[in-house]
Amino acid sequence: MRLAHQQKAEKVELLRRKIQESKGIILTDYRGITVFEITELRKKLRECGAEYRIFKNNQILRATEVDGVSPLKNFLTGTTAVIIGHKDIVAPINILLAFMKEAKKLEINAGMLGDGKALTGNDIKEIAKLPGKEVLLAQMIGAIQSPLTGLVRVLSAPMRDLACVLKAIGEKKG
Repeated sequence: MRLAHQQKAEKVELLRRKIQESKGIILTDYRGITVFEITELRKKLRECGAEYRIFKNNQILRATEVDGVSPLKNFLTGTTAVIIGHKDIVAPINILLAFMKEAKKLEINAGMLGDGKALTGNDIKEIAKLPGKEVLLAQMIGAIQSPLTGLVRVLSAPMRDLACVLKAIGEKKG
């Protein structure tokens, strides 16, 4: 009996560490999905740096507790599997949504970002609409670069105009 309790505690601690090191987690209800479908989903998620694991609700509750309260308490019902996004959270969400369209069996219950805030299933679907990290960085660089380019053009305009005037004078005399 003591060994079983110790194994459960180790599993909760493993999940707690994985959640703390991750970018976020997504809770899904996996009822009605075959083993083959879960294997395919796991393979796709592994490619983007995420994992799909099945835990008991009580283990998830304990692993996400902060000061005795879990932000996911109200979402832990039925059969629950956890997607842990190690590198990114948007890519696993997109893979999950594509799988849901194909299989029509999976449901997103909730999620939690690295800051510990609980998200509903609809919140997670909204996150999927965001562009990727690379696109956001490119947009930010473009936004920063645009005013600087305009400033350089404005500052160089008097010199350019002077050069044009001197050229025109030179052509007129010569």
